[in-house]
Amino acid sequence: MPAPDLEFLFRVEVETGEEVPVGDTPYGAVRFTHAVGGTVEGPRLRGELLPLGGDRVVGRADGTFEISVLQPIRTHDGHTILMTYKGLIRGLDESSDEPFDPSKVYWRTAPMFETAAEPYAWLNGLVAVGVGGFISPGKVGYEIYAVS
Repeated sequence: MPAPDLEFLFRVEVETGEEVPVGDTPYGAVRFTHAVGGTVEGPRLRGELLPLGGDRVVGRADGTFEISVLQPIRTHDGHTILMTYKGLIRGLDESSDEPFDPSKVYWRTAPMFETAAEPYAWLNGLVAVGVGGFISPGKVGYEIYAVS
């Protein structure tokens, strides 16, 4: 079988809001962070993040963080796309939200998309991967790639 290729789709920059600790649950240390806005820029998709999403982060006992995100996008031409993803972060210093050496931190996601907009229907059947990291305090970024 041929190895898959990656095609760069877009870069997402997420402005994060208040972090709400849920506490130590049976799943691990859980917290929720509201996404208050952001941008989507790329050759196949441009727009803004609507301030309706956020992410659930679970700190596992082994130091890995599991993330689950639900984030609506409004495209530059007025359509709505729902982006969801799960992912893992390993090697992160939790006490800092400063940019880090990407060779020392594994931050990967698996985005999925839903839309009724015909110009973006191709997203509904797409497998994608994302590589994430901190841009600055209160801002995270992801580069999203389609998997062929």
